[in-house]
Amino acid sequence: KYYYSSKKYLLATSKMPELPEVENFRQILFPLAVERQERSPWSAPPITILCPSPVPPKSFPAMNVINSINKGGYGVIDVLRKGKVICVVLQKLTSFRNDDASTKKKGIVKTKNAKKPSIQQKSSLIDKESNNDDTLITGDEEILLLSLHMGMTGRISSPGNIPGLESLSDSDTYPPPHTHMILTRDDRDSGKVEAAFSDPRRFGSVSVHAMKNNDLAEGKDISDLIPAFEEVADDALQASKTYCNQMVIIRKNCDDCEKQPTIAEKLTHQRKGIKALLLDQRGVVSGVGNWVADEILYRSGIHPDQTFLTTTEANRLFQEMNYVLCTAVDCLNARKDFPEEWLFHRRWRSGGSGGTVKDFHGKKISFLQSGGRSSAVVSAVQKNKARTNSTMVKSGKTQGKDANGKVDDKQQPYTNDDKSKKRKKVPTAQIDSQNRTRVSSRRKSN
Repeated sequence: KYYYSSKKYLLATSKMPELPEVENFRQILFPLAVERQERSPWSAPPITILCPSPVPPKSFPAMNVINSINKGGYGVIDVLRKGKVICVVLQKLTSFRNDDASTKKKGIVKTKNAKKPSIQQKSSLIDKESNNDDTLITGDEEILLLSLHMGMTGRISSPGNIPGLESLSDSDTYPPPHTHMILTRDDRDSGKVEAAFSDPRRFGSVSVHAMKNNDLAEGKDISDLIPAFEEVADDALQASKTYCNQMVIIRKNCDDCEKQPTIAEKLTHQRKGIKALLLDQRGVVSGVGNWVADEILYRSGIHPDQTFLTTTEANRLFQEMNYVLCTAVDCLNARKDFPEEWLFHRRWRSGGSGGTVKDFHGKKISFLQSGGRSSAVVSAVQKNKARTNSTMVKSGKTQGKDANGKVDDKQQPYTNDDKSKKRKKVPTAQIDSQNRTRVSSRRKSN
């Protein structure tokens, strides 16, 4: 069960943040944004970035980049998310655009009188500068993109909202322990607004990228220009919503109810297990993690190792994906429990010595490895049906396809013509005789 107070609430047994949790983090960051319509010209107080941690994650902006952003005068115009990645969009404020050359040079960090960093900090700084392409950030850019990935234990907190994870210690302290970045904005109307990024295990990452001027002139969508977003597949929440809306239109306007949007074809007729496909952040959709995948498959009645899904199964899976993600996001925003019949509340229980774990309806939950992760399965409703691509072809289905929808030659059905290609078996006695001949010839040569 959840519990929550005015400051902190615990996400029951979530091991690491997945799409619902990351969307909740985005909502915590969103108050930092200021709408352009509120002030004309745009003269909102600039954002200030603090980095209190002496040992930040390996992928983290260098301090000269942070100082350039602080002195450049930027405001948050939007907070976007795709999968498990968050992007804070920063735009230069009007009052900072006409500074003279001396002001622009403030982005350079002077280290003459600065305290010398330790050896550990030096190595960390070298790693940061070598693993990020943000070293050219000067603070003169019109728009900057601050991307955050939560990793295994990352989270976003605010003074009045400190989400908890089971993998983290239970603490009401703000900022939480292991805080690496704090974003603050002072406003005479709304007071001080701030949010902190913390990550005890430091597997998360933070990066800064500048938008090109020609991209701004062409009027491109910012979400299509974020480098961190390009590395992952379509967002699972948006993709499932779009899919369900498209299916409603198809069923109303088309007599062929078997017709499906293109994204569903990426899940059908795949040799790879369905859970492994869902966990692949660069495959079909992004943002689905371990517990979300188990919940979707449980509600869909599909085994996590099931291969060669039918169009009917893919349709049901996307509908359940939309329901699970929308419901989870709404519950987290309202600080309420997930529905009591969800597998989420029972999937991490061991059952005790000789005991068994059962779902809400009293059916046994078993645990197995699928897609490289521990998976909770209710065998009574999730049966692994033996299928091959040849059986799918015989039943009138299309040929096997890869994740991009192209025909995969490796998944073609086996035919009788391939029997001649089989390697002939050689009798064991003949092999032993050949080996003895080779050994004797080597001895003679020596």
